[in-house]
Amino acid sequence: MTQIEFLFFGPPRFRVNGAAVKINRRKAVALAVFLAVTARPHSREKLAAMFWPESDGPRSRASLRKALWLITKVLGKTWLNIDRETISFVPHEDLEVDVNRFLKLTAVLSRNKLREEPDSPKHSKTDPIDSGQPATDRARPEQIKALEEAAQIHKASFLSGFFLNHAPDFEDWQTEQAQRLDRLAANVLESLTRSG
Repeated sequence: MTQIEFLFFGPPRFRVNGAAVKINRRKAVALAVFLAVTARPHSREKLAAMFWPESDGPRSRASLRKALWLITKVLGKTWLNIDRETISFVPHEDLEVDVNRFLKLTAVLSRNKLREEPDSPKHSKTDPIDSGQPATDRARPEQIKALEEAAQIHKASFLSGFFLNHAPDFEDWQTEQAQRLDRLAANVLESLTRSG
């Protein structure tokens, strides 16, 4: 089966079977990013309005169809479920999205997961993702390994250097995601520093 990699820390990049591939339209790239990172169904109407707000209904839906054609031409269809009403991301074992891997690895930062002892007085009861505070001073070796891998993945901000004109809803979403992921990366580094 075809191996597909989505690399979104830094400028967006795609690989198929280890080889870099390029999607030639910025809005098609942004659409692929949005579908892969949100990993849930979206209505065609919502996507058309989000990425082509300057166009009327029929034109924006035609632009969406063209973008989907470009995406599937380059990346194939195995990672998408496309029907008449919705479009959604379909995860599978031959597909890696760096943002989703990062989030999975950083789940050890969630409340109560890093502590070694359930009643440790050093354990912070605040959620490190929301507060910016590490959950504990100590972590188990498998948790440290997960955080080290997460730190390796987050080499640059989400979609740094990538800009999309005339799609303010996407731009807002991109900014929010970048800020959230950067905060989480700072928490990862803080937790590694404290456990080292």
